[in-house]
Amino acid sequence: MYIAQTILVVLIAVIALVWLLRKFIFPNKYNSSNCGDGDCGCH
Repeated sequence: MYIAQTILVVLIAVIALVWLLRKFIFPNKYNSSNCGDGDCGCH
């Protein structure tokens, strides 16, 4: 049971780290402050 808990904790930590790195390396293309003038490219 100890091995399963360790694997689960490591897996969750890796998923969280990948999610955070993805947010910094590949930022969102859409700028929320640019929407509203009709030419934001969101549609």
